[in-house]
Amino acid sequence: MNICKILKFGNGDTIIGVITNESPEWIDVMNPFQIHQGYPDQESRQMNLEVLKWDFCSDYSTAFRVYKTGIVSLSDPTENMENSYHEVVESRDLNSEKESATGFKAVDAVEEFKKKLQKMMDEKKNIH
Repeated sequence: MNICKILKFGNGDTIIGVITNESPEWIDVMNPFQIHQGYPDQESRQMNLEVLKWDFCSDYSTAFRVYKTGIVSLSDPTENMENSYHEVVESRDLNSEKESATGFKAVDAVEEFKKKLQKMMDEKKNIH
């Protein structure tokens, strides 16, 4: 099982990641990124989406075990969101020493993902 999903938690976190395994009590999520939404420009009401590694201190070469008691909802990402997520994950070494110690590569991945998400939001805005 390798299915990309968006998970929302009772504590307010929203992540995107690939579910690799599941039991009645937990799911394993590979390469989770936390999604942040915001409206930095109140006049235009344009929404920005940002993604960050869910936990910079953890080893991203193994799946994260997430217990289902903390999950509020589970949904499928849009096709564009999923494609952008996979491009960022595949183009980066998420476990490099430099990245783990400083976050520099993670920042590059986040910036690239933010640009793609912003493009998606702009395209959606132009449709309506």
